[in-house]
Amino acid sequence: MSPSTTPWTLAITTFIGRPAPARFTGRRPFQRPDLTGTVLREHPKQGLWHRGPEGLMDAQPIMLGQRVIRVPGRVWPVPRPEECPSQDRRVAWFDAAGQEMSESEVADLGAPEPVVMLCLNCGLQLG
Repeated sequence: MSPSTTPWTLAITTFIGRPAPARFTGRRPFQRPDLTGTVLREHPKQGLWHRGPEGLMDAQPIMLGQRVIRVPGRVWPVPRPEECPSQDRRVAWFDAAGQEMSESEVADLGAPEPVVMLCLNCGLQLG
């Protein structure tokens, strides 16, 4: 360690800008959905956290592999998960054609198969 490097600066430069590994949260690793054959596309950049109901103090780390999904014809109101409004936490399932599905469509066995659950504010994969 150089004289200007402290354990804190080392920790910050080591972990800043990287997604949170699942082992630190006690959760299983994130299972990415297979988007092959769908109109849905992953955003190339991964976010760091998803703002929680109490704001930044309750933010959830974004797991490795968890991405913002681009849906054709839809622009997310918030450009990044880190800026997602804490008071409005709406989610929806989307099918392979990029159509938002209602709860009754998700439960209907005759409806198209839901592919991915997304935050309706920022497009982050949640399930």
